[in-house]
Amino acid sequence: NWGISMEERIEKLNQYNMGWMGYFALIEIPSPLKRLEEWMRRRLRLCRWHQWKRIRTRIRELRALGLKDHEVLEMANTRKGAWRITMTSQLHKALGRAYWHAQGLKSLTQDISSSVKIGESPSADPHARWCVGMIKMQALLCYNESRVSENAVGGAVVLSLG
Repeated sequence: NWGISMEERIEKLNQYNMGWMGYFALIEIPSPLKRLEEWMRRRLRLCRWHQWKRIRTRIRELRALGLKDHEVLEMANTRKGAWRITMTSQLHKALGRAYWHAQGLKSLTQDISSSVKIGESPSADPHARWCVGMIKMQALLCYNESRVSENAVGGAVVLSLG
């Protein structure tokens, strides 16, 4: 656990994930990325659970996330370890994909445009897959607008590395 806020943790994780997405954009078997993404969400659930140290905090937060009262009381008063709690169906429901997406976490297995999944090639032609990969790479590089500026003379995209 880092001693930082969840927003900052997700921001740093997204920066790291963008590099992974750029490197593995043309992966034919996306299952390793799916497993890695599942593990990252589980680790984030663990960090969130550790942030809710007290039982009354857990009750308040789990109720706010829409769990039923009996599920909330069962989860908040559990004596199970935190890592084991992250695999329960109640916590999956409360802190699922939609929750992390709303918090700003980017997916490893989904393209920025959300129209093409990584690993699904639009064509069997290797050149077409390479071109799509280059387009994805450019989209990933241009996605973080705060680090990208446009050259007034030639219209070229320039990354600021500082």
